[in-house]
Amino acid sequence: MGVRNEVAVRLFETPATDSHTGPYGVENRRAVGRYRTLGGQPEIALDISQAAKPETFAAIVAHELAHVRLRYENRVQGLSVDEEKLTDLVTVYLGMGVFTANAAYRFTKSVRGFSVLPLGDLTERMLTGNSLDPTHHLGYLSVRQFGYALAYYSALRGENAPPWSHHLAPGVQAVLRQGLAHLANSPRAPRDAP
Repeated sequence: MGVRNEVAVRLFETPATDSHTGPYGVENRRAVGRYRTLGGQPEIALDISQAAKPETFAAIVAHELAHVRLRYENRVQGLSVDEEKLTDLVTVYLGMGVFTANAAYRFTKSVRGFSVLPLGDLTERMLTGNSLDPTHHLGYLSVRQFGYALAYYSALRGENAPPWSHHLAPGVQAVLRQGLAHLANSPRAPRDAP
């Protein structure tokens, strides 16, 4: 990802009992990665309990390293931006978008005993009609935002059918295809990057 500085890595583990349950028994968000500057050097902290899912762990590492690129390298200084969303976009631009997009939403087995694979705009929650089923969210962009960012990334690289797209979750693939079709017909679409 082009990080040219030494980055301290600290591992932590959030016990399962530390997750906070909100209304309706839905688990609230908890940090699985953190960035800070300590003694003038960048440090990322990673929840080691996520390492059992290597693709998700790679997404967390990518997100935290994107913070290093943005904050430690003073790339957002003075900008009024939603830094977390920008950080997720940076992971796409730096080639780690497949991991962060796939980790964006993870669905758990339905209380009703079945699960539906989300595609495009539809989520398991929409299809089952059960708003009490927990949806686990990782990252700050929606699946649609990741899919379109990946389409734009592909267009910048001159890839009409990116060879890596088959590694994407079905919902992200659907949005990527929609985005590529839209960009192919747009006079303002990006062209091959220099």
